[in-house]
Amino acid sequence: MYDYDVPLELEGIRRALGPDDWNEYVYLMEALWLNKVTAHEFEEGAKPLFQLHLEGMRKRMNSVMVVKMIMPRLEQVREEQIVMSSG
Repeated sequence: MYDYDVPLELEGIRRALGPDDWNEYVYLMEALWLNKVTAHEFEEGAKPLFQLHLEGMRKRMNSVMVVKMIMPRLEQVREEQIVMSSG
């Protein structure tokens, strides 16, 4: 799992989950985005972390995490690897 900057939209959720559950959620989202787990496996792993029963809220939170956290960091890592390999 990479280190991520947490967008303001997710900061309250990060604090509410606590460090262990937040790290598990980030790990699961990263694994989903990298196709290391299926959507079903992601849902099964993430669902116990939340007491949110509002599907729309969970979907929005997932979307914000991918667009503002996971994708930018993975792109940054990819670019760093390209620079290092072209030396």
